[in-house]
Amino acid sequence: MVHRNAFQKKSQKTPAKEIETAKIRLRRMLMEVVR
Repeated sequence: MVHRNAFQKKSQKTPAKEIETAKIRLRRMLMEVVR
């Protein structure tokens, strides 16, 4: 919960493009972990 709130506060100042790239990076990391 705390981490999510912090991320939301950060995302308000972060451009949408950076958020999308961050999501893609997280997805790639998750895929690597799943392997």
